[in-house]
Amino acid sequence: MNAKLAAQSIRDTVDMSTVLSLYGYQADRRGFMRCPFHGERAGSLKVYTDGRGWHCYGCGRGGSVIDFVMEHESCKFSEAVRAIDNALHLGLMDPLENPFEACRERRRQSALDDF
Repeated sequence: MNAKLAAQSIRDTVDMSTVLSLYGYQADRRGFMRCPFHGERAGSLKVYTDGRGWHCYGCGRGGSVIDFVMEHESCKFSEAVRAIDNALHLGLMDPLENPFEACRERRRQSALDDF
């Protein structure tokens, strides 16, 4: 399955709380948490009640579960889709040994290229 079809399946079936738990995050009972994308004391990131999206009222970022992984890992769309698929063992695409390693390697390489 290609990344576009896998992404639609992920958006339809994977909720934000599941993706947040991959990173050790959890929203409070009202659906708010501290945004990992900017410094803050109070939680301004809202997880939508349908469980499929998020929006930060502090920095303005938001989107789907895939957008969250793209922001968190600084990776491309297809890498985020593959990482979610592999981390949750959905079997939508060919498996990777370490689902987030491709994203992290790209971030390391980008940091080296900046020098």
